[in-house]
Amino acid sequence: MAQPIFTLKYILVLTAVLSTSWAVAHFYYMPAVSGPQVAADSTEHITIQQDLDKEVDRALQFSLEGKYYEAANILIPLSQKGFDRAQLYLAVAYYHGHGVERDKKKAEQLFFDLQRKNFEPGIVHTYLNLLGSMPPA
Repeated sequence: MAQPIFTLKYILVLTAVLSTSWAVAHFYYMPAVSGPQVAADSTEHITIQQDLDKEVDRALQFSLEGKYYEAANILIPLSQKGFDRAQLYLAVAYYHGHGVERDKKKAEQLFFDLQRKNFEPGIVHTYLNLLGSMPPA
């Protein structure tokens, strides 16, 4: 008769090792928490981020409805303020000429900036390939 791969002794040892590892990681490496540790600045940052995301979502809704100029009017100022998500969609708009004059150089510049920030690397890399662009040295 064949021996079982996982014996009871093996399972008990594995359980003990995993439990000990979790306990050490939890109690030794995790800081003590004595209540809410969220600073006022971080909650304010979260609120601003949510507001910016709502504006970008509104721009995307305009795009879905074919209202590209309205979308661009939202994305341009947000992109100029450094909001990466808006910059990504604005770069796509420049690439396709949706709501803005088609400008592959502006699209490329925005995509390179996003690439430096490692923001959405798959999308950015795809568009840079479509543009036939190589990152600046």
